[in-house]
Amino acid sequence: MLIYDDEIEATNIEEAIQSFKNGYLELKKIYPDEPVGWEANIAGTVTYENEEILSIQVNSYTFTGGAHGLSLTRFLNFDKGQGLEIETMELFKNSLEFQSFAESKFREQEKIPTLGSINATGFMFENDEFYLPQNIGLTQEGLLLFYEQYEIASYADGPIILTLPYKELKPFLKLKIES
Repeated sequence: MLIYDDEIEATNIEEAIQSFKNGYLELKKIYPDEPVGWEANIAGTVTYENEEILSIQVNSYTFTGGAHGLSLTRFLNFDKGQGLEIETMELFKNSLEFQSFAESKFREQEKIPTLGSINATGFMFENDEFYLPQNIGLTQEGLLLFYEQYEIASYADGPIILTLPYKELKPFLKLKIES
């Protein structure tokens, strides 16, 4: 989120901050009269934890000039026993079956006809086909599908969020998750 300097391969927070600062200073050399500074705010929150799994929601806002800043949300899911991040599709027994289930729940929430185009109500799914978001996280309420601004709708629509209760997900999840 802070990498703006090709010279630095950031491996820790301090190096990432330096990269962001260097990116700003480089721009300042090119446009010395530009009065606008850069800004970055990043915060993480634990959204789910049990003996095996830890899920962290990372919210960030960066402004590097232009009409508006960029707000992003990322979910990081970890296998606590192995100390490794869980890739999103590793959460599911069969990702295609889960995707089909998620599409039916998405259509229900967004009042999209079952047999109509997924874009019938104004969404912008590429090739008019439903797909899972880049961000899927675990929360106390359920599995959260988080579509960022621009991912399937306009910036003005904001993020599109679908929360699926764990009791409905037992046939799809590899991991044991309690609500």
